[in-house]
Amino acid sequence: MANKQLVDYLLSVRECNESEKTIRSILLNAGWPEEEIDAAYNVVHGLEEPEPRWPIVAAVCVLIILATFAGMQYTITGNVAGTSSEPTITYTMPAQQPRAVRAIEVLEQIERPAVSARELQETSSQKQAEIDASESESDYPELEDCATDTRRGECYMHHALLREDPQICARIRDVQTHAQCVQEVAISTLDKHLCESLSGAAECLSAYAQRTGDLSACSSIANHVQREDCRNH
Repeated sequence: MANKQLVDYLLSVRECNESEKTIRSILLNAGWPEEEIDAAYNVVHGLEEPEPRWPIVAAVCVLIILATFAGMQYTITGNVAGTSSEPTITYTMPAQQPRAVRAIEVLEQIERPAVSARELQETSSQKQAEIDASESESDYPELEDCATDTRRGECYMHHALLREDPQICARIRDVQTHAQCVQEVAISTLDKHLCESLSGAAECLSAYAQRTGDLSACSSIANHVQREDCRNH
């Protein structure tokens, strides 16, 4: 069943002449499942005589206008002693986002928490790694024992290092243990690029550089201070 709010949103942005490809991209990046988007579009495409949507469009426009004025910063300069000049108000307008992006942010604040692009990428990478690990389970039947082990994270990490297979790390639910598993496999296989999939990539790359002596790994650290610390250790 299609999400009513998503259908209403698609109907409203259609008045703004935004392409379906652009809207799909915005919704996917915002975290909407593709199945829900398809279901909503099927409803929109199937409406021969859609209900009047001007109230929705007007509501979105009002929210955008209010958000714009709420984001304005201003300073007031008073009269200077001995002068007759009137007080002046200097407005600084914030950078404006595309119309469709602002509209989807309003809807996302209602139903979904804000998700950064990096978090989306990490979530996608983690899910893909879990799928890859599941597909390779038949090759490593001993992994089934880890599922019931009280120290399952360490069990999976042991087999990941033994097989030099970072996909096994995807089975580890604990964030710190998962990061340590990927880091150890990266160092063991001399593959610094494995660190780049982690949210704590800087720590992983720094450890990689120190333990392998390959300081080129420091160059992949985005933060300047952390990058210099990596090179100086």
